[in-house]
Amino acid sequence: MGDELRGGGLEDLALGSLDVLGHGPILAVVQRKLEEEIARAFDNVERTLGTAGATWRDVVSVDSFHLPDAPDSIGEAHGQLMVEQFRKRMGDRSPIWTMIGVAALAAPKMRVEIRVTAVVGRA
Repeated sequence: MGDELRGGGLEDLALGSLDVLGHGPILAVVQRKLEEEIARAFDNVERTLGTAGATWRDVVSVDSFHLPDAPDSIGEAHGQLMVEQFRKRMGDRSPIWTMIGVAALAAPKMRVEIRVTAVVGRA
């Protein structure tokens, strides 16, 4: 069995940014359209995976945290945009994915955070 790697977009920003309290890269994430914010979160996870010698092909599970668009649902756009990114980055592979609605995230106006589990060096 390989080594397990855990990482997420926000952790990556915390490790690689000058300021994670709204004056650095997180601000750039939350000021974009939802489509751009989700793509950027996937980019951040990809960068984190790369620093550990992993790729999206090594990802076995994903938890995504979303600020809902309405009181009773996360919103269809969130799911569609996430699926588009999975297909773009993972092709025909699908990780176990849990989409979770939350009341708030780390930064004001932030709408999406992604946490992944990857297994590196699987046989």
